[in-house]
Amino acid sequence: MESRFTVKEIIKQSLPIIYGIMLFSILTGTTFHKGLNSIIKDVPVIIIILPAFINLTGDLSDVFAARLTSYMYKGEIDYNFKPYGLFLVNYLAILSVAVTAFLFAAIAGNLLAGIIFHKIVNWFTLIVIVFSAGFLSTGIMSFIAALLVRFTLKHGIDPDSTISPITTTGGDFLGTTLLMLFAQLFL
Repeated sequence: MESRFTVKEIIKQSLPIIYGIMLFSILTGTTFHKGLNSIIKDVPVIIIILPAFINLTGDLSDVFAARLTSYMYKGEIDYNFKPYGLFLVNYLAILSVAVTAFLFAAIAGNLLAGIIFHKIVNWFTLIVIVFSAGFLSTGIMSFIAALLVRFTLKHGIDPDSTISPITTTGGDFLGTTLLMLFAQLFL
């Protein structure tokens, strides 16, 4: 079976997205530089948790997008996500993985902070911060990923080469924003 997405078409579709994401990443890094520095000075566990945290948000939404794309290619769901049950089961599955992953990140991060910095944050507070920010950012980015799957397939764009850069960078931005917000609210 011949693919409708050729190398030339994939490059043509993905290059503008990659350039746009690159610019957005620079702006995001610059914006968060000051805010994160002050939080990290007060709460060093954030520096341990942040890399895993932002990767989890983007990765989980990418998995969700890939599953939806496969279902649409196979004709198991349509562009309106019907049957809704299949969409909801997968959405809830991603969110349940997020619960486990972010709880583990908070616990492991606090243990490492105790070993490295000899300073831990109140367990309950840290779990609330990481869980709330992670669950919310994963839920939002997974929903955005679903809309991107619908849009790309409906308009003949290859979702496999366009959605992942958007959701991972969006997950970085949204996850970091929410983590900083919840850290400032609860610490």
